[in-house]
Amino acid sequence: MAGKRKHTGKTMMDVVAEASSTSASSATRSLSRQSEAQSCSRSGSLSGPPHPDASSGSSDPSSQDKQMGRGRSKMTSLWESGAKLQLVLTDDGRIDGPHRVQFKTQLGVMARNASRFPLTKTSFKEIDPHVIDAFWKEIKENTTLSDEARKVVVEDLAAKWKQGKYKLKKKSFKAFKDDTKRMKVLLDHCVPKAESEAMLKYWNLEEVR
Repeated sequence: MAGKRKHTGKTMMDVVAEASSTSASSATRSLSRQSEAQSCSRSGSLSGPPHPDASSGSSDPSSQDKQMGRGRSKMTSLWESGAKLQLVLTDDGRIDGPHRVQFKTQLGVMARNASRFPLTKTSFKEIDPHVIDAFWKEIKENTTLSDEARKVVVEDLAAKWKQGKYKLKKKSFKAFKDDTKRMKVLLDHCVPKAESEAMLKYWNLEEVR
């Protein structure tokens, strides 16, 4: 008869902390993360297939800053084009308007940007508030939504982040038994290497498999 599983009590963040203590310095990790973000940006969006504009090769410093900070996660052609998506918050708390479909797609792409919204967080509530503020600033710059819509939009973002995290685990960890293949899937989805390693280590714990 098989023995009971021994619960280590470890959380994802415990695993991340352990990985950090045995890896390179903070400054080196930061540079590595930025390099990975830029690499993913050049090949396409930080969360999936190549972006149509990936071959533009822009050398604009502001563009490079967006690649490292925001990530090049624009799937909607109007995003950062100077035009704003026409959207409103309805009385019943929904986002509506002529561009609601494009916005839904854009929000999903942004939520899957692992360089911006780390997948090593156990809950979306653990995401740095400054990151959420920067996200909302970008929303305000590209849509006609007012601040009253912030709560609804952030909640939708959190739901898409959680869903994307679940799907990525299914596509990488559960689809293969070999960590090398699992790692390749995570890296192909532009999850930073340090986070990919931490996620695999956590998912391999017996009590969370």
